[in-house]
Amino acid sequence: MTAREGARTIAGSLAGRALGGIAALDRGRRDVVAVLTYHRIVEPGARVAPGIASATEDGFAEQMTMLASAYHPISLDEFVQRARGGPALPRRSVLVTLDDGYVDTASVAWPILRAAGIPAALFVPTALPDSGQRFWWTRLHDALASAEPLANWASPVGALPLRDEGDRLAAYRRLRERVKDLQHDAALALVNEVEATLRPGDLSSGTDRAPGDVLGWSALETLAAEGMELAAHSRTHPLLTRVSPERLDDEIRGSVEDLAARLQMPPTAAFAYPSGAHSATVREAVARNGIEVAFTTDRGLNDLGRGDWLAIRRINVGMRTDRRWLRAQLGRRTGPLVTTVAERREQRRSAARTSEPAPAGRG
Repeated sequence: MTAREGARTIAGSLAGRALGGIAALDRGRRDVVAVLTYHRIVEPGARVAPGIASATEDGFAEQMTMLASAYHPISLDEFVQRARGGPALPRRSVLVTLDDGYVDTASVAWPILRAAGIPAALFVPTALPDSGQRFWWTRLHDALASAEPLANWASPVGALPLRDEGDRLAAYRRLRERVKDLQHDAALALVNEVEATLRPGDLSSGTDRAPGDVLGWSALETLAAEGMELAAHSRTHPLLTRVSPERLDDEIRGSVEDLAARLQMPPTAAFAYPSGAHSATVREAVARNGIEVAFTTDRGLNDLGRGDWLAIRRINVGMRTDRRWLRAQLGRRTGPLVTTVAERREQRRSAARTSEPAPAGRG
């Protein structure tokens, strides 16, 4: 850790304590609801793609204990019933959601949630269970992590060094941004190209059942039987703003139909946009396919008395989100402040990325 990183950590800890203390005194208001997003619950130092690890097992347990003791955890069904005109939800209502259906959802997160008495919803990309496929970001990260050290790799976005862990992380972030800029099929083609170049002996095209795969249908059925709510998250997890109108309907309607057929459940009325990507066109598509409540990755609280049910905000939880910072984001007064700080930080990062020289290679 550099001196600058250390100073930021100390400053963040102090700010978290202060804001968390203020938020602890906030009684909340009826119908103002926080929705939390988790992805993977992993051991410290686990090798996963940046941004996918949400908490350690101990950290997640601590957060759930806080929610159970100081807040009012609600179910996805309660949230949907409110969208249908049901009564206002209680003060300090919080909905816990998990995206993608990683294996640790069943082995780590769900036992903690059940022990704490907290309902939770899992958003499932329905083409992946039992398919052997992995998410593109996992494939990209693993290809870079396992590559031989290179001083000057001719990547699809130009020359990039892969000499050490820092180089590999920078390369991953550069390639990830490029992938997100492409139409879905072109994005997957780029990931295939990276794998073919850096892992020439791996001919699996993302179907090698490496650690980090999603849960199979049998495990999902068990979760549903035990009380976890399952809802749609598209079929193949594309950015829905990057697919054709015809495919848009198939991704949304297909995921709803897959869940209904495989789990013998009514068609879900809830949907989470993959990676949060949505637009007016995408929202129209979810509405015409029977979705009543759709969740974004836009940070913030939701005032359900005047909100957009197809653009529900969620608070993404990351490895740096300790109990105090989480509580700060749940407060009506402190939450918007944390959101503003996070948005400005992301704007600075985006400005830094766009100020880089244009890549000289293919793209």
